[in-house]
Amino acid sequence: MSKHTQKDQGFSLMEMLVVLVFIGLLAGIAGPVIFGGGEKSTLRTATEDIKSMALRSSLQAKKQSRPIDLWIDVTKKTIWHDQTHIHLEKLDQISLTTAQKLKQTDDVGRIIFFPDGTTTGGKITLHLQKRQRIVNIDWLSTEVTIQDAS
Repeated sequence: MSKHTQKDQGFSLMEMLVVLVFIGLLAGIAGPVIFGGGEKSTLRTATEDIKSMALRSSLQAKKQSRPIDLWIDVTKKTIWHDQTHIHLEKLDQISLTTAQKLKQTDDVGRIIFFPDGTTTGGKITLHLQKRQRIVNIDWLSTEVTIQDAS
């Protein structure tokens, strides 16, 4: 008769748990990419970046006591003010809704933030595959809200 050692009995509970945690981490990382969660994450990040830039523009206008322009180029998929740029080339399309006189061309327009806390307001819509997210900038309160449109 041969004696069985502990090594012959299979995996320990701790080893199994480590493997299960590792598989869970891989699924959490790869799952959204494989099953389309990447678009949602890309849109969420882009809209939060735009919201942050709009709020910084508003604060800068108040601090410097002068109007600050937030520029949007829908063809180049770029949004900027002063030296800060957001490049959104991963998106399919960007559209801008604002006053016609604030559009420099059909492709480039702006939203102006004033020192008194108001703005010309506008709506920036981001498109990626079948998903859309909208950044609304209220003209009176300068409140920036984000909504899912898809």
